[in-house]
Amino acid sequence: MTADFSVMIKNGHSKIIIINSLKAASKIELNSLTKVMKSFIVGLFLSSFFVIKIETLFSIK
Repeated sequence: MTADFSVMIKNGHSKIIIINSLKAASKIELNSLTKVMKSFIVGLFLSSFFVIKIETLFSIK
């Protein structure tokens, strides 16, 4: 990334390249954020499910 930046700044296209890379970075961050949220929700669901299972097991005993 840094090499591309230095080359583009020398060519005088720094603003366009930086904006494009920022757009790409924000898209990547949004995608990873949604993935993290999905996995977090799934993890919460699974953990609550297991907690309920464990509680029912203990209540039977």
